[in-house]
Amino acid sequence: MKKFLSMCNNLTMVTVISFVVIHVLFLTSVTYISYKVFFEFTSEEISETRLTLLNERVEKVSNFINSISDAGVYVALNNDVKQIFSNTQLTSYEAIVEQRELTELLNTLLSFKRNIHSINIYTDRYEEYPTVSGSAVYSSDTPKEEDWFQVINEMDNGWVPNHTSRNGEEIISYIHRLSDNYGNTIGYVKVNVLVSTIIEAMSGGENIHPNKDSYILVDAGERVILQDDGSTEESITNQVVSRQNGTYNKIKPRYADDFNYHNILKEGNLNYLFMISSETYNHWRLVHITPMDVLYEETKKIGWSVMVIGLIGLLFSIPLAIWAGRKLIFPINKMIRGMREVEKGNFHYRLGSHYIEEYNILSKNFNNMAERLEESIKQIDKEHKGKREAEVKALQAQISPHFLYNTLEMVHWRALDYKAEDISYMVNQLSKMFRIGVTGGRKFIPLRDELVHADCYINIQKARFHMDISYTIDIPAAMKRLYVSKIILQPFIENSIKHGFPRMPETRPEIRVTAFYKEDTLKLQIIDNGKGLPEELPAQEASGIGIKNTQERIWLYCGSTFGATLYSRDTQGVIVEITLPIIKTQTEAEDYLNER
Repeated sequence: MKKFLSMCNNLTMVTVISFVVIHVLFLTSVTYISYKVFFEFTSEEISETRLTLLNERVEKVSNFINSISDAGVYVALNNDVKQIFSNTQLTSYEAIVEQRELTELLNTLLSFKRNIHSINIYTDRYEEYPTVSGSAVYSSDTPKEEDWFQVINEMDNGWVPNHTSRNGEEIISYIHRLSDNYGNTIGYVKVNVLVSTIIEAMSGGENIHPNKDSYILVDAGERVILQDDGSTEESITNQVVSRQNGTYNKIKPRYADDFNYHNILKEGNLNYLFMISSETYNHWRLVHITPMDVLYEETKKIGWSVMVIGLIGLLFSIPLAIWAGRKLIFPINKMIRGMREVEKGNFHYRLGSHYIEEYNILSKNFNNMAERLEESIKQIDKEHKGKREAEVKALQAQISPHFLYNTLEMVHWRALDYKAEDISYMVNQLSKMFRIGVTGGRKFIPLRDELVHADCYINIQKARFHMDISYTIDIPAAMKRLYVSKIILQPFIENSIKHGFPRMPETRPEIRVTAFYKEDTLKLQIIDNGKGLPEELPAQEASGIGIKNTQERIWLYCGSTFGATLYSRDTQGVIVEITLPIIKTQTEAEDYLNER
């Protein structure tokens, strides 16, 4: 988690994430809007197309209905039929003949109207006479118990909604009143058509229920003549049809004046396309209800395709976003590297120009800053170098009088006690020390000369205190040619004699100087067999002005990584270890000083 948060703090990552998020929002918005616009446009087109198809179907139904009603009107207005029913004198024989003539007339009509299932005549004319087998003429008492008879009895003609025939078949019927030549009602003709036949005529032989459709046929009086729900839920058709207790259901009043109309009906979580056809010349209409989920299945597939294409475009855009983010952030990364270089002390680092104005201004400001820092550091180094020179001279001034006073005091007392030869010897040794110590102002001298300087000091101490000091040098000849900071051995040897041995030591004082290489540095060791230290003691905490000044000179000339350390030996005595850079020539020594 911490690693992720750390990555989020990176400017490149923030830029890439922002770019990707904006791109996602943009593509999502465009895809969604495109899908909505496309869906609405397609929905309107599909609705209009389906409505046009519905208008074509209602025309087919209207033609079919007219054909059926024409058959009923033909029978009702047929002169032969009227003439038959106008004969008031009737014998049994004549009744049988009339029934056969009427049945033959109906059968002839059926042969021409193949879409008609059957035609029946209901009359009470033949109630007292024998009934002909296979006759299409029935007693008027037969339909009186039917719901539709009460409605038809009040009209000259009309349609009966889908109902069940004697044979258990779903039919709709056209009924027309029969009258004689005097206008008296003597019966009814009923033309029956199978519901399946009407649906076939309406669809032209195609399956009109591929999507659980529902069709409702409405006559001029807003009565539902045919209702074929297919597999549609009854609850959705109840939004359109008013359920009546009588024979007829009716279309709801709010749709009574609508034609050539489409809308969306909702039932629960489902949507349905609701359409009403235009009116036919006899004012009939056809209502169509179909589920939208199935209707717009192909449209949804296209919509999902648009979404998938958008997603693929997004996935391909992420590498582009990363590339663009790195391209835009690259100058800032270069600036960060430049600042790190400046932190390391590389003030020569410069940034190049950039074609983006803001980055170009930052680059110029960075270069100006680095240049001013470089000049300031050079000025500080120059001032620091002058300060170091002054400090070194002051240190030398501290060392020379200190040692000179001690030596002159010793020469004075020796002159009183001994002959002049000893004095001459010590003065000669002292002369060598001064000559090496001055060395024309040089800061580094060969290790060989430094060893001679220390040897002179030992000889003077031997003569001064009548001490038998064992002083050995264990350094290869090649190392003696290396250059070291001058007067670095004598102060530590002086400290060893002064603090390591009593005035009258029980054992012979031994001082040994060695040298070796370690990790690209030169190590000088001064080893004695004196009292030693109570614990390891850093050189900067050692007593004596000479040791302190020596340590400071090493730091000034060589750097803070070099210097001297004092620690006790495992057996007896002290080891002083001086760490110095390896400098082989005087030129290298001068270059080393210039770099400091």
